[in-house]
Amino acid sequence: LRLKRGEAKALDEGVRMVTTPQQSMRLVRSRYPSIILSASGMATGGRVLHHLKAMAPDPRHHIVFPGFQVGGSRGAHLVGGATEVKIHGEYVPVRATVSQLQGLSGHADADACCAGCCRCPVHRSAASSCMASPTPATRCACA
Repeated sequence: LRLKRGEAKALDEGVRMVTTPQQSMRLVRSRYPSIILSASGMATGGRVLHHLKAMAPDPRHHIVFPGFQVGGSRGAHLVGGATEVKIHGEYVPVRATVSQLQGLSGHADADACCAGCCRCPVHRSAASSCMASPTPATRCACA
């Protein structure tokens, strides 16, 4: 799957980078429908857990896992259709749509996944997550 340059550019129109924990906290409080793209890590730690905890219960959101999810991981449970997941010791209902993109590697393709959706800078590690909201106040968060 390859996007043409114009298609990729159209995907990032209005995206604002969120790079600090404070910006991420504001993002979690947002009430806009969002797409959460977890680039790898099986949703086992980091800021994506706060995003999932806040947004998984809302059916207006969409959680996307590009690539393989290790069996038993939170990501695998979500992709497998879990109706609730344990985050920070609490069971969180999952009403958001959950999808998995096959054929991508969270290791080799982590930067490409984010670059294709929001032109995120090179990540500090392969365990990164992006969140984009398809509204005039579109946002992106990388952990």
